[in-house]
Amino acid sequence: MRFGFNSFVAGVAVVAMAAVGGVARAEAPDASTPKKAAVAFTKAIVAGDMATVKSLSTGTEAEYALVKTLSEMLAATKRLETAAAKKFGDAGKLPAEASVDVVADMEAATEKLDGETAKMITKNKTEDMNPMTLKKDGSSWKVDLSTLSKDPEAAAVAMMAPSMVKAMDAVTKNIEAGKYKDITEAMTDVATQMAAGAGLGALEQ
Repeated sequence: MRFGFNSFVAGVAVVAMAAVGGVARAEAPDASTPKKAAVAFTKAIVAGDMATVKSLSTGTEAEYALVKTLSEMLAATKRLETAAAKKFGDAGKLPAEASVDVVADMEAATEKLDGETAKMITKNKTEDMNPMTLKKDGSSWKVDLSTLSKDPEAAAVAMMAPSMVKAMDAVTKNIEAGKYKDITEAMTDVATQMAAGAGLGALEQ
């Protein structure tokens, strides 16, 4: 799964949460080029730093609410994998095809400049219909969140995300409490709870 806006909202990704520490004021992120701004924006989403997200982008409150939802989903996924790996070892880690480092994807992306607009094209998603788009703002670049609101998958993810986060956090607590005999049982419970939360009823076994 690659990081255009389209690919970002296509499913849950596993990312490393940015460490927060120290007492000094953090330096303002470098947004002097489209790529630097895009990478900083992506790191802020991963870290759940909405203040930085807003400083590096333009959008409506509804669009920022969606970004926050995606950030919370990433965090819940990371909590689940961390608990599963601790309890079940390597078996608890998500398979490579289900994981993605969205920051690394953006660092490897190519800028496609058109005047004061830039699109970030990721290596394995060159035909993405909704790539991350940035616009020049003075001497800096900012992510244009209107691209996200145009993504037909975004609304679906926004609707599913709360039940997904609730299910993952519930199973995370159950794993920590030793309620599952193996990772298969835990992941089955995640899927069952997600389906129930989405109103899909019981999954076929």
